Order: sequence, then structure tokens, then C-alpha cells
Amino acid sequence: MNSRYLFRSGNLVQTNFKNFSSQSENPEEKYEKAKKEMQNLTEIFDKFEKSFQVGDYDKALESGQEYLNLAKDSTMLSIVVQLYMAFCHFKKNQIEQAYDLFDKSLALSKAKNGPYSNQVLATYLMWYKLIGIDEKFIGKYIEEMEKIAEECRGKGDLDKASFAEFLFVVGNGYFQKPDWDKTLKYLEECSAMKEVEIFDKSQVEHLYKMLAMTYTSNKNFKSAMEYAQKGKKAAMNIGASREYLQNYDQIIKSIEVQSKESKEKS
Repeated sequence: MNSRYLFRSGNLVQTNFKNFSSQSENPEEKYEKAKKEMQNLTEIFDKFEKSFQVGDYDKALESGQEYLNLAKDSTMLSIVVQLYMAFCHFKKNQIEQAYDLFDKSLALSKAKNGPYSNQVLATYLMWYKLIGIDEKFIGKYIEEMEKIAEECRGKGDLDKASFAEFLFVVGNGYFQKPDWDKTLKYLEECSAMKEVEIFDKSQVEHLYKMLAMTYTSNKNFKSAMEYAQKGKKAAMNIGASREYLQNYDQIIKSIEVQSKESKEKS
């Protein structure tokens, strides 16, 4: 985590003194008070960050709450703090508390930036990168994320790299649900974006593997084979284990068998 900035390149929001107010009418006093409040927040955040990084989730939660009490949602960094506090609860197997804090961070992001903003995309992506996708995530958020994807598409100020990742997460959610048509809709759109080139290599491999398996389920064996081969090549490029590559060989063999059987029936 970086105590100065929020999320990633393209979605950076810098915290500054103007977020803080003072009842004093003296500009110098207002500045000094804001400066002191900022210093206090920075010290508390640093304590929170250090506790989180060493896995002391109880102390991280304590420091995080102290930060939120002082900031009173006046800084964009409050969203980050809530997200990482949510992850602390998740690691402590306190799932309801985790999702409650994620909901609060999401609501704050929407209130400050609008429901279809780059920052809302980043909030979802940050949570996904922290915990991945589980049944609760799919059941509670996937339809809303689909709506956000539809509303964001084509926006002039859209961070395309974040949008490509967002499409990947939506498609991944529908893959696990499963809903093959919606999986293809979002993963194909994602794979066609040039921003995929800056994805983590393991994420690209996962994208190709999901497309191969989805096309197999839809009996489009030509496309299934294309993505299975791409996936195997991507897996080789990231140094996947022999066993993992053998799994691709099994997928490719299964596609060949099903394709042959389909042709014989037609």
C-alpha cells in the first residue's frame, strides 16, 4: 500500500489539506490545524500499514478504525483503509464483517465519485485482488457489476486498463456461476482489448483457459481449440508445472474427441 495515493495509475487521488476544515477564521490557524491533522492521519496510517504487512490483523483493525474515526470519510484514502480492514476480517474468517466493510468502502467510493466512475471500478478490482471470487461475491455483486460494465462502456474518461480487468472479473464471475453466454460476452470483449497486453501473464492464461472451457460447453470446438492452444502457450511462458501443462493436454484431447463425435452425429 502507498499512503499517498489511491489504487493504481490512472485512478490516483492524492490526499491534501483542503479535505480538512476548521472553525477558525484565521487562514494560518486553519492551515496549521489541517497540517497537524494530516500528520496525525499519516502516522496512524503508517501504523496500520505496518501491522497489515506483518499479518497482525487485530492491530491493523485497531489502527484502521482509529484512522477512520479521525478522517471521518474526509479523505479518499478512507476507501483503501476500509478495504484492507475488510481483508483483515476476511483473514480472521469474519466473513460478514468483511463484506460489511467492503459495502461501506463501495458506498463511499460511489458517493464521492459517482456510481460509474473509474474509482468504483478500482474499488471492485482491489477487493477482487484481495480475496478473489467466492460464492458470496458472485451472488451479491455480479449483476451490479454487469450493470456498471454496461454503463461505463464508451465513456470518454474511462480508464481502459481498469475496464478490461473489470470485464475479466465479470466474465470470471459468470464462468463460475455458470452462465456460458454471459461468460463469453464479457471475456471475449476483454480478450479483444489491447489493454490485455499489460495484464499479469497468469491472468492472461486464466482468461484463455476459461474461454476454451466455455466454448467447449457451447460446442464451438474450433474456438475452444484456438483458446486451449493459446492457454497452453501462455502457461508455458509463465513456467507452469508439468502437471499443469498435462491438464491442457487433457483439455485439448477432450475437445478433439467431442468435435469428432459432433461431426459424426451431424
